[in-house]
Amino acid sequence: MKERPRKPDLAKFTADGDIIFLGRQSGFVKIRGLRVDLGEVEHAINSTASARRSAVVLPEAGGNDVELVAFIETTDRYKSQLTDEMHSLLSEILPSYMIPSVFIPVDKLPLTTSRKLDRQRLRSDLSQMSQKSLQPIRRGGAAATEFPVIPVTKPAAIEISCMVAELLAIRDEVYANSFRGKDFPLETVGLSSIQLASLTTLLRKRYDKKIKIGELQRQALTLCDVADLVLKRKKEHIDEVKHEI
Repeated sequence: MKERPRKPDLAKFTADGDIIFLGRQSGFVKIRGLRVDLGEVEHAINSTASARRSAVVLPEAGGNDVELVAFIETTDRYKSQLTDEMHSLLSEILPSYMIPSVFIPVDKLPLTTSRKLDRQRLRSDLSQMSQKSLQPIRRGGAAATEFPVIPVTKPAAIEISCMVAELLAIRDEVYANSFRGKDFPLETVGLSSIQLASLTTLLRKRYDKKIKIGELQRQALTLCDVADLVLKRKKEHIDEVKHEI
């Protein structure tokens, strides 16, 4: 009988020269049709100074709406701005679709009785967290307070905020409704890559202009910024048609 190949171990050196065992490669998932090695993402996270060890998991009830979430063993001095810092560091070495959308700091990652990383417990812990509790540890969320109300003079921005709320309502309706009519940075509310793609489709159908996902992933992009973007594109399109006539 042929022996099944074993997954390689991952480890890192500490500043003192000791070796920390980080676990085995965690398997593969697909995001927007692209294959992602969770072990590779963890290895990238662990290579930074901010993390001692990490575990990247998917929500238990994620379905096709895939969102990568990273639990990170880290020290107190890194916790307040962890997500923003990790995004900045990982963007240098990983494509955007491989960067987790949430980074949860922990003192110690849980282990099973056999001393292996307890990923099932992490997924269970994640399932108990509300979208509201996750918001501060999303990119840009550390600086988020109460978001301002969008002025009635900007109906397009209000309409787009409702589009986003409808997408978020699939996971948490109460949380989603808190964003209706508010001008918030898009990156802070937890839209997955599939939901961002859905938003670009909604914007194209409503405003007859194509917006790329990458444009919606700009740091600190607010709902009013998105409205200005689609309205500018629409005006440019109208001007082009007039010029042709």
